[in-house]
Amino acid sequence: MKLSSQISVALALTATLSNVVAAQNSPPVTADRVPEVAANTAADSAEIYNLISAGKHPSMTYGQLSDIVGDLRALYASNGWQTRWVKSTTVPDNITHEPSPSAVELVTAINLVSQRGLNAMDYDVQRLPSLMLQLSTPEARALYDVAFSANAVRLVRSLHEGRLRPSEAHAELRIPRPKYDAASVVGHIADSGRVDHLLDNEEPPFIHYSLLKKSLAKYRTLRGDSSIIKLPLFPKGKITKPGDEYMGLGKLRALLTALGDLPLANYAPNKDTTVLLGDVLEGVRHFQK
Repeated sequence: MKLSSQISVALALTATLSNVVAAQNSPPVTADRVPEVAANTAADSAEIYNLISAGKHPSMTYGQLSDIVGDLRALYASNGWQTRWVKSTTVPDNITHEPSPSAVELVTAINLVSQRGLNAMDYDVQRLPSLMLQLSTPEARALYDVAFSANAVRLVRSLHEGRLRPSEAHAELRIPRPKYDAASVVGHIADSGRVDHLLDNEEPPFIHYSLLKKSLAKYRTLRGDSSIIKLPLFPKGKITKPGDEYMGLGKLRALLTALGDLPLANYAPNKDTTVLLGDVLEGVRHFQK
């Protein structure tokens, strides 16, 4: 497994384990029917209610909502089943609808979730913008709004609980997950904005988690630098020893320097040599420790 992938897994597991230390616990809100709302939002509310009750979203990558349907019901029941991500403006004889500022911030935040060890594609990063352009009918607004809510719920759960169950890291590791009120968190995000700040609050507070995030960013940057990661192969069937020739010594020196295993990049008997000696040899030994 690549080192950047290992760090991503470590981030996910750290978030999972942190749940034992801190979690919010509030009873879910349920609703058996759509409550009465203003006439100009009743159609939107009915569409949202029917969409969530069906348990499937036709426009999402992961449209099966069974894993979060309880969160979605609680989120919308607490707001009279009205839209959470739509900004409606009333003008004479007309109502206009547009994405709320929080929706715009959420899309930006999802575009950057790789910095949090997550994959933006898991949260419809490519589909949400197109839904933002289709708010002309109650059905379209419901599809848009529920997609934003569903992806927001999954995002905060990933940050707070982790993407992996402890048993996936070790078969005998059984750690119960305290109940987590994702609906309340997402409702706060939708209503108040400050998406990045509120997402930060859902991450584990441990220093090791912060260090993992920094390491992940570092190794992802290195992965994109083809000048140092694509090293010439060593000769087949031969063990390379100190003093042997290696034509990729310059690239190897640069890689070891970027990794922090060769702090004195300019120290060498001859920086243009292709003989595995001196600073590069010490850097390889340091890397192997």
